Amino acid sequence: MSAAAAAAGVWGLATGGNVAGYALLTAAGVAGLLLSARVGVVVDASGLQLRGVAPTRVLPWDAVEDIDCDLVAMHGLFGRYAPVITTRDSDEPLVAGVLGSYRREIAEQRGRDLRGAAGVRSRVSA
Repeated sequence: MSAAAAAAGVWGLATGGNVAGYALLTAAGVAGLLLSARVGVVVDASGLQLRGVAPTRVLPWDAVEDIDCDLVAMHGLFGRYAPVITTRDSDEPLVAGVLGSYRREIAEQRGRDLRGAAGVRSRVSA
C-alpha cells in the first residue's frame, strides 16, 4: 500500500467514513471525564463517602471499626498500598482504593488522616 493510499484511507475515516464510531468514542471520553471528577473520599461528621466509578459507598462512623494500611495489589514488581476500612457489619474489609499509592508512607498518612477525621468536615483528596 502506498503512502498516498494510506493517507486517503485515514482521510476517509476522518471525514465521515466512521462518524458514528467517532461520536461514540467522544461520548465515552466525556462520560469518563465526568465520572473521574467525582472520584474521591468525602469525610464529614456523619461518616465516610467512598466515591468511585462504581456507586458511592456511605459508611457512618459508628459502622467503622478500624482503618489500617495494607498492600492491596501487585502491579509487576510494584505493590499498591491503600487504607483498608474494617466495618462492624461485614467480615470483608473495604479498600479505599482512590487513596492508594505505590509508596506505603503516603497510603499510611492517608489512613491516619481518615482515622483522625471523625469530626472534621473536609475532603481528603487522592
